[in-house]
Amino acid sequence: FFSLCAMPPKKKQKTCEPQWESQDGDDWNAYPAEDSAMLEKEYQNLMASKSKAKKLFSTTKLSFNKGYDTQYEFDFGAMTQKNCDSKTVRKIRRVASDDDADAGNDASKDSSSSTDKDYQWSWKDDNGLFAPFYDEDNDFIEKAYQNDKTAIFKTTGLSFNAKHKTPYEFDFAKMTQFNTESGNTRTLQRGAKAKAWDTTGYGIKDKSTPPVAAAAAAASGADSGGKSDLSPPDYWTPRKADVDLVPIDLKSKEATDVLKSFHATIKRKVTVHSLTRIQNHALWPFYALTRKSLADKYKGDPNEKMLFHGARVRANMDAITNFGFDMRVAATGLYGVGIYFAVNASYSDSGYVFQNTDKSKEMFICRVTCGKHVPGNSALRRPPPKDPKVPTGELYDSVTDTGKTPIMHIVFNNAQAYPEYILKYT
Repeated sequence: FFSLCAMPPKKKQKTCEPQWESQDGDDWNAYPAEDSAMLEKEYQNLMASKSKAKKLFSTTKLSFNKGYDTQYEFDFGAMTQKNCDSKTVRKIRRVASDDDADAGNDASKDSSSSTDKDYQWSWKDDNGLFAPFYDEDNDFIEKAYQNDKTAIFKTTGLSFNAKHKTPYEFDFAKMTQFNTESGNTRTLQRGAKAKAWDTTGYGIKDKSTPPVAAAAAAASGADSGGKSDLSPPDYWTPRKADVDLVPIDLKSKEATDVLKSFHATIKRKVTVHSLTRIQNHALWPFYALTRKSLADKYKGDPNEKMLFHGARVRANMDAITNFGFDMRVAATGLYGVGIYFAVNASYSDSGYVFQNTDKSKEMFICRVTCGKHVPGNSALRRPPPKDPKVPTGELYDSVTDTGKTPIMHIVFNNAQAYPEYILKYT
């Protein structure tokens, strides 16, 4: 007697060998199946060898060479085929398949290993920023990469492509992704995966909030009912804790108003599951004080916007919810080392928001006081001066991307943004 539970799981059978191809002008032509299988066998044998010698294989047994006995030399290091009679050299490539990506990882290359899981694949968008692939696609691409770092990997299996089945080619040597239908090529990047931030001393919460708020409230003049410019919005519910997470009825006017911009800019069919208001009583006064300061500076108009923001890690979403934004976790940025917010929900949705295991996503909808802004650049760690001739003079309040109509706003002051809502959707 034995338990079926004790039996090791069957390995997935490899159903499709990688295809070998040779280049003829701008075209890539597949070798006949028997030739491709022979090349794959020799490739595997040579690549498994620990010898430092060139990975060369010579043969006269190619199917198209019958009756000629011309010798062909294959260099698997340079990925070339040489006709030893004519001296003609052609480029060759090994095209991996979806099955090859799944089956080609033995125990030593299991994609669940911590080493493989630490890597994040991203694609370069039209604005020059790298958008991360979501976990399912990221792990899928990493599997193919670990299986053969020199291969051209062809697939229709990306999650965002499920309905279209467009063939994509990943060239790991050139680090490019090619859409075979549209002809678009995008640059790829493989780097460290986002991790939870160290939240020691994070944000602006608990930074002597009562004295600051009290002094500012006194300066702004509270009304007879105790309301001031720093008081929470009237639509907030009575305080129960330092941070109250309040579910919003999706049929309410508040939800309709808040989600109007989301639906207008998400650019795909979505289902909204929940909208949660963040009532952070310690954080709000800092934002309100900054907004009032800019309103006073610009004759009542602080240029406040409702913008979108994402965090790929749950712990980082929790940090923003509880402590607000913090410049110290910003490391790089195409338009400045700051805190980035998107005008269009589709931009955040493309790779910057948290994705649950059930494929639902969560996005912040934030109040951002932008004030006066100007296009930024990667060297900035604060807004540039309004007069370049006076570098110590008055600064702009925020920066944007370099487009005629900004699609993102970047602030360098934690208190210029408040995460007011968490939206869950699929």
